[in-house]
Amino acid sequence: KEQVEDQKEAVRIAEAAKLDGSRALQQLQIAESFVGNNRKAFGYAEQRLAGTISSGKYGAIAHAYGQLAQYQAWLGDLEAARVSIDTAERTLANPQYMRWPGYNISHSDQRGSIQRSQIEIEMAAGRYEEAEKLARAALGNVLLSMRNEAQIRQYIPDLAPGTYNIVELVSTNRLGNALLRQGRAVEAEAASAESEPDPD
Repeated sequence: KEQVEDQKEAVRIAEAAKLDGSRALQQLQIAESFVGNNRKAFGYAEQRLAGTISSGKYGAIAHAYGQLAQYQAWLGDLEAARVSIDTAERTLANPQYMRWPGYNISHSDQRGSIQRSQIEIEMAAGRYEEAEKLARAALGNVLLSMRNEAQIRQYIPDLAPGTYNIVELVSTNRLGNALLRQGRAVEAEAASAESEPDPD
């Protein structure tokens, strides 16, 4: 809960200084979700989405819609979650965005973000095999992003250090959950072991 208060203060500071508070809002929604407040996280996700849309940054907009879909799935509104995913997909396919010089190198980052939210939709719908396919695809995309991180940072300079390591763990965890729901505990354990860092 201390982290929630810290992120709320970061949002207040950004708003008072009339700065872009989307990153602070994103961290606040994650913090709220971490302590089980998905309804509040959803509200902050909506607030972040509104600000991101006004920025005109297609990649950020697609990511924000993807995160919104995740919270909608967790709150049981699968229809709305699928609509949000469709909007994220259309944003990624926008011809103007596709002409952006960083599109190809950062595509794995944006695609993986949407896939991680799609996993949660399919899990909530009980479609565990489809969730597994998406989790494997998302994991492949984060590994690609990790290999291209230096180039991606040229176009997304505010990418937080260690982002892809965290995302790899999230993707692996979701793959493990999908495998467990299919009764494949041994495979789930193996997937988890593959993501663990080598001991010093």
